[in-house]
Amino acid sequence: MKTHYNAAIVAALLHLPPAVMLAAHAEDAVSTVVQNGVGNLATVEQAPPLSSTAAAITQTGTGNAATVYQQDTLVTNAAIVQTGNGNQVQAAQRATGLSDIVASQIGSHNAATLTQQSIFPFLMQTSQRGTDNTIVITEIIGGFAGPVVTQDGTGNRASVFQYDDYYSGIEITQRGWRNRADLSQTAAYMTDGMSILQQGADNRATVFNTGQHNSMSVTQTGNGAVASASLSGNGNQGVIVQQ
Repeated sequence: MKTHYNAAIVAALLHLPPAVMLAAHAEDAVSTVVQNGVGNLATVEQAPPLSSTAAAITQTGTGNAATVYQQDTLVTNAAIVQTGNGNQVQAAQRATGLSDIVASQIGSHNAATLTQQSIFPFLMQTSQRGTDNTIVITEIIGGFAGPVVTQDGTGNRASVFQYDDYYSGIEITQRGWRNRADLSQTAAYMTDGMSILQQGADNRATVFNTGQHNSMSVTQTGNGAVASASLSGNGNQGVIVQQ
């Protein structure tokens, strides 16, 4: 996905303080990197005393790597786009306010590792199109919104881990063959559902959840599908549909 969240609109919808809404309209620091070729490396680090930051990295080629680290800011966003094979993305946001990560990879054997910690609210969109790609998302002590993952192709894998999160959800869509989705929520409360949609053959889905008043659903369309779910706690709901 290349759609970017409008931070000001999200702030208004969530009824955040006026200071957050004002910061959502402008950044204290903006970093933009564009690279074409093979074996390139781009690193952006943004931290206090900046209150609002944005980082954008675009790479085209093979074997490139993009790293973004953002910490202790009021409003933060990171956008990474990679086209080619064997590329890597690492993005981390810690102790920030309204924050989002948008990552897009087109090609094969690409990897994205995305982390958000102590963020309210967190927002994340990531997409991959190709073969044998991997996405690993970790969210710790956060709430509201959550990650949206889309993978198109064969042999792709998405893993999402949430720890001590509130009112957040997970949405994974995979289209193709031999894809795998693994979702895990620990100590979650009233999450907005863990949702997996897989279309194609020989796909796998696993869900693990501990907490209270959470919900999950797995929908698989195609032959050779396998799904498993483990839910521990009170007031939880689980639905698996295979067709």
